[in-house]
Amino acid sequence: MPTFKIPTAISFSGCGFIGVYHIGLVRCLQIYGKQVIPHITKYGGASAGSLAAAVFAICPHKVLECKKLVYDLGEQVRKTRFGALNTGFNLSEHVEKLVDSVLPADAHELANDRVFISVTRKSCGKNFIISRYESRSELIQCLVSSSHIPFYSGSKYPIFRGEKYYDGGFTDNLIDFKKEETIYVTPFAGGQTYICPDDPITSFNYTVKNQNFCLNINNLARGFDALRPPSSKALETYYEQGFVDGLRYLAKLSKGNSSVFELPFGNVNPRTRDILLNSVANSRFRPTRSRASTKVSNSSQVSVRYKRKRSLKGKVENKDQVQKTEALI
Repeated sequence: MPTFKIPTAISFSGCGFIGVYHIGLVRCLQIYGKQVIPHITKYGGASAGSLAAAVFAICPHKVLECKKLVYDLGEQVRKTRFGALNTGFNLSEHVEKLVDSVLPADAHELANDRVFISVTRKSCGKNFIISRYESRSELIQCLVSSSHIPFYSGSKYPIFRGEKYYDGGFTDNLIDFKKEETIYVTPFAGGQTYICPDDPITSFNYTVKNQNFCLNINNLARGFDALRPPSSKALETYYEQGFVDGLRYLAKLSKGNSSVFELPFGNVNPRTRDILLNSVANSRFRPTRSRASTKVSNSSQVSVRYKRKRSLKGKVENKDQVQKTEALI
């Protein structure tokens, strides 16, 4: 009997600039989890995760455009003295422009009762989950509010429905749809039921604002990258990590039912396919391009070589092992 449980909701954590991890996961679902997407009816997120949720729910065809926009914004921050902390640089204004350039005119209508955004009200410090929007501009302000880190993103708090709000990650960084079969996504290792980097398990786990974290050097490095964006090549590694972790998630769901989605293993017999599914589901693998065997054919089938390796600070240690994820498209 199939072991596949159909998810009906997805929740993205707050994570700053390494939110490109979310884009990698979304792209993986678009290519290999097409049978999963139609069942998802609720998209939740906090901070950068709210942006990923909105794009996935409203204009999923623009995910790669959003990736480029994030890379460009990261480049702007890196070139600015003191980064986002520069008093002449208002990160929230740049986020608003980014969102405004991507969302369609009827974005608020497409988001109603589908996109759930975590925000924190300044006056009381309480968390609110917003899922209804009167206009496109109101949706944009809600997204900007959810992504606003006090003093870091700008000196003025965003105004949403007449109140000052700030980053929802301060009070609920990973929305829990308790009555839904939910996909939880975060670039920080920790939760055993999350789509996240597969760091070695340690006893130093803790829960902060509804999200479980593993206390290790990799997560500390990811936290630094979230606030001080690394190079575009490093951001590409986070994107690829999200893509590969998405493959591992789908493989786990599909063990015993490999027809649920199409992994990039080409034409192999069922027994070999089951072995590959089991390997991807239970191991720490990174995709790597084989000069001899990686080839995209006219039928869009891809042969991928996987190599076991340990991740350091969430980045690929050998540049030759970085696989351009677009090769899988």
